[in-house]
Amino acid sequence: MDNTQEFLARRSTAKVLKDSRHIRGHAHKSPDDDLLMRYNIVVVDDKHRRETMGFLSQQLVFAGSIIPVRQNITGAVKNSKFQYLFESFDSRVGTNMFFPSRTGKAVIRDSELYERQGTDGIEVYVAKLYGE
Repeated sequence: MDNTQEFLARRSTAKVLKDSRHIRGHAHKSPDDDLLMRYNIVVVDDKHRRETMGFLSQQLVFAGSIIPVRQNITGAVKNSKFQYLFESFDSRVGTNMFFPSRTGKAVIRDSELYERQGTDGIEVYVAKLYGE
């Protein structure tokens, strides 16, 4: 298993529900620059989405630098009190320097959370996934 596959490895084997607090993410080569990794991250929570995303992005800043690609894309999680916050970053930092499980939230690696061409972009995927 390479570092990209290990990115956002699940903290436990228990199923994580979409209407619970969690982090969903995927890392892949940036479509804009082959030397960068694109980190697509969704934080689902009722209160502390911004703080959690800040903690995650600071890990990348501390280990190198980041280029924001998307910021502050939010929405409601269907049939729950939770909201999601979706952001993307490009970074030279490898996945071996990124530890989302340190947030204390369940972590889901989602290989479908990647850049798409056309009208069904990544934002549409996230909105459909969480019920908008």
